[in-house]
Amino acid sequence: MTIPRAIVAEALNVPEDTLPPGDLPLDRFAARYLHCLDSPDEEAPPEAWTQAVILHLVDAHPRLALDALRAALDTAMDADAIAMIAAGPLEDLLAGHGPDIIGPTEQAAAASPRLRYALTGVSGPEMKPLILARIRAACAEGPALDAGDPPPLP
Repeated sequence: MTIPRAIVAEALNVPEDTLPPGDLPLDRFAARYLHCLDSPDEEAPPEAWTQAVILHLVDAHPRLALDALRAALDTAMDADAIAMIAAGPLEDLLAGHGPDIIGPTEQAAAASPRLRYALTGVSGPEMKPLILARIRAACAEGPALDAGDPPPLP
């Protein structure tokens, strides 16, 4: 799966022809996004563009955002990175697109221990109560973020 080049250009507010040719593979995006999360103290980390892309996906392309977040969660090396994803873009995705994205999220969580683990870190004060209840049900089985290490890598 990939992020279409046109969507990356849209997210970065640049002409599409200024980007490298081809679409952006999700695994490559996930690695760069995680590298950015691993550099929170840098003023301008080299992979900062990934923040703009994930925020755009969350806002305008929720299904693709869920796929991108799953790719990052599936390769995150520690609980801190997963917690940042959970409390940031995953929570924003579910708060902003709850009714439309909760079904695909539940389905994905059933097959992904990493996603279930991340969902335990979604609190969402802006979250609709029914969506939050479904999130809690989707992550009921398995360890919680406050319990320490994430499930093993797939």
